Amino acid sequence: MPATRSSGPASSSPNPPHNNPHIEATILVALQRSLDTAQLWMVFKHSRFRWNWFSLPGMAIRIDHFAGAITDTDIHQAYNAFDNEMLAEEEPTFPRRPVIDTAAMLTQAPSHEQRHRWLAMSGAEVVGAAALYLDDEDTANLHLGWVDLGVLPGYRRSGVGSQLLSHVATQALDARRTTLMLDTNSLIPAGAEFMRGLGAEAGLVERANELRMADLDMGLIERWVAAGRGQSQRFELLRVDGSWPAEMVDEVVALYYVMNDAPVGDLDFNDQAFTAAHITEWEAELAGRGFARLVFAVRDLPSGRLAGYTDLGINPSFPDLGQQGDTGVFEEFRGHGLGKWLKAEMVLRLASEHSAVTRVRTENAHSNGPMLAINTAMGFTVHHEQTIWQIACDDVLAAVDA
Repeated sequence: MPATRSSGPASSSPNPPHNNPHIEATILVALQRSLDTAQLWMVFKHSRFRWNWFSLPGMAIRIDHFAGAITDTDIHQAYNAFDNEMLAEEEPTFPRRPVIDTAAMLTQAPSHEQRHRWLAMSGAEVVGAAALYLDDEDTANLHLGWVDLGVLPGYRRSGVGSQLLSHVATQALDARRTTLMLDTNSLIPAGAEFMRGLGAEAGLVERANELRMADLDMGLIERWVAAGRGQSQRFELLRVDGSWPAEMVDEVVALYYVMNDAPVGDLDFNDQAFTAAHITEWEAELAGRGFARLVFAVRDLPSGRLAGYTDLGINPSFPDLGQQGDTGVFEEFRGHGLGKWLKAEMVLRLASEHSAVTRVRTENAHSNGPMLAINTAMGFTVHHEQTIWQIACDDVLAAVDA
C-alpha cells in the first residue's frame, strides 16, 4: 500500500530595502496629491517596488509584513475574524475558531522553518492574508516555498490577492527559492480561477474524503483488526498517545521516509529529507495548540524495523472532526493487510475513546488507488477536491506587473 500524505512549508528581514513602509507611505501621499486613483493604480502596477500601500476605488489597502511570530493581540483578534469568515465560506457547519487557537498558530513555529505573513488591512480589518513557509532542513527542496493565501469575498478581483502573492514571490526570491506551491479547493472556486489566471500549473489533484462514524461497517473493521492481530508472530502493533517516545525518535525518522512513496503528480517536489527536529518540533507545535494526536505503528519482528504507521489529530476547536494525517507502509512489508489493520485500529480507538468525533476527514491523490480502495471500503465518500498548484516566482511577478 503506497503512502498517503495529508495536505499542510535570503533575507529574513521584515522590511528589506524595497519594502520600506515609511518610504512607500511618503511616496503614496505625494502621488495622491497629483494623481487620481486610476493613475495611481497604473503607477503601482508598473513599479518594480512591492509597495505596502495601494489604493483601489473606494478603499485604501495596507499590506503589513511579519517575519516570525506575531505577538500583537490586536492582530490575533483581527486575523481570527478574517479566518472565521473564510472558514464559514468553506465549511458553513463548522463552529467558529477561538482566538486562542489563532494566537497559537501565529506565534508558534519550528526552528528549522522560516515563516513570513502578509496581512492586507482595510483600516483595522484583515481582508486578505498570505503566508510563506521555508523549510531550511529539507535540503532536497530548497527551491520551494509553500504558501497559504486567502482574500475575503468582497475584496476579490480587486488586486488584493495578486499584490499579496507578489510580496510572497519577492521574499521567496530573496531566500533563493524559485517556485511557489499552494492549494485551492473546489468549495471556493475563485481560488482555482485565480491560479489559472496567473498561469500556474495544477500539479496534483486530491480528493478530500469524509467518513461518518455512524456509517462505519463495524463487522468489516473487526475482520481487518482480527486479520492483523492474527499475524502477531510476525508483526507487533504499537500505540502512541501524543508524542513518540524519545528513545524511538531515531527509528521514527527512518519510518517517516515511507511518506516519500506518496504520489506527487507533476509537482516539482523531491523526496523529502526528515530529521529529528522535524518530528519533535512539529509535535511540540501540535501540543501547544492543544491537539490530541493518535498514532498506531507496526513493527516487523524478524527485522526489528518499523514497517508502517498511521496518525490522526483532533483539533480542540473542532472536537467532532478527526483529521487523518499520514498513512504508509514500506513496500517490502506490503501484501499483509497492514494498511487496513492500521486504519481499522484507529477508527476502533476513536469509537471507544473519542466518542465526540463523529466524522473523519482525509486527503488522497486521485492516483493513489490502493489507499482510495481502503477508504472507500471503510465508507469514506468525497467531500471536496483540492488542487496543489505550482508557479515560478518570476512568473508571479510578471503576471502581476502585466
